[in-house]
Amino acid sequence: MTTYQDLKSADYLQGILAFAERLLKLKFARWGDGKYAAHCPFHADTKDSFRVYVNDKGEVCFHCFGACRAEWDIYDLIMLRFKCPFRDAHCG
Repeated sequence: MTTYQDLKSADYLQGILAFAERLLKLKFARWGDGKYAAHCPFHADTKDSFRVYVNDKGEVCFHCFGACRAEWDIYDLIMLRFKCPFRDAHCG
């Protein structure tokens, strides 16, 4: 059985990217091996400061190197977008 933690894994990188693009209405560009960038959807961004990468735990992470200076996983992005609690983000 797949758990919510499994869905954050690098095995799902392409699916997470596609989902995040639809969720946040943006388009990621590849900028390295398993790394992607876009304009941050959470502030006025003139550079591609919103990055996606796989951390040393094998989880897909999103990080804003611009004004936000924050790091998220896919569930955090769902909670931010829909203003919902974790329970709704991973069950919805």
